[in-house]
Amino acid sequence: MIYYRKTLFGSGPKLTAVQFDLIETDFDNNFVTVEDKELGIQREIKWGDKKLKKSKIIGEYEILFIYEDGSEKVERILE
Repeated sequence: MIYYRKTLFGSGPKLTAVQFDLIETDFDNNFVTVEDKELGIQREIKWGDKKLKKSKIIGEYEILFIYEDGSEKVERILE
């Protein structure tokens, strides 16, 4: 996936690649593991008590959780 990121210097948007990959989904403990392979950073992100249907990375630093009841939640990866 390619996303645009605004830069502080320069005249326009810069193309950047999403850096984090979804590595593992742990349904027993309600978290996903994401990894930035370039920097070697791994994070575990909890989705709460609802039953998870699907998760996906939607931006450079955001993950979308879609629940069985149809609701959604966006979490920041680096917070």
